[in-house]
Amino acid sequence: MGRHMGDAPDGSRGTAVPAPSHHAGRPPDLSLTGLRVLVEVADQGSFSAAAHSLSYTQSAISRQISALEQTVGTRLFERHARGVALTSAGEALLRHAAKAVAHVRAAELEIDGLRDRLAGRLTIGAYPIAAASVIPQAMSRLSRRHPALLLALREASTPEQLRLLRGRRIEVAVVARGQGLPDYDLTGLNVQGISRGRGLGVVLPEGHPLAADEIVKVADLEEEPW
Repeated sequence: MGRHMGDAPDGSRGTAVPAPSHHAGRPPDLSLTGLRVLVEVADQGSFSAAAHSLSYTQSAISRQISALEQTVGTRLFERHARGVALTSAGEALLRHAAKAVAHVRAAELEIDGLRDRLAGRLTIGAYPIAAASVIPQAMSRLSRRHPALLLALREASTPEQLRLLRGRRIEVAVVARGQGLPDYDLTGLNVQGISRGRGLGVVLPEGHPLAADEIVKVADLEEEPW
């Protein structure tokens, strides 16, 4: 007795599963590596610079771009003596490639955050000027790097921050130190300096006696109207 096409070799009935079809000559799908290479070549302006940036060989960069061009069926770059320039098709693919690479990077960061040991709640104290300027930017970067870390900002004067820090009510204190400020007791604390470039600035009208000064001291402003 012959077997049905769906029968197993032992005579039991089974479900016939068609083998995956492979179209001869079909180019491979777009790869994430290829898209990353495309973005980097477009940013750097040459295969050699992109190879250096990605720590690839130049031949590897060329192969990735050639594979992309085979997949989309057209040239993505025009080769010139001093580098490469995107074609219209290259510009179109770049718009989507840049978004795809960014989304994948965001996913990688989020997954890294799930494995991140740095988790829990961190309360940062800061004096008013710092709380309104540099600290929110730093907290934003820290939050992106460590998504499992819950951040809170508490604005307070330097003396109040030190009391909160010693009382374990905040974990980090951004305090004001320097010429003309009190010499606070920082015994037993881990102190790290924060560079703010040239610091705060003063806006003065043209012709003001202090306008030409490179550095304006606080004492110079005591008699000025505000």
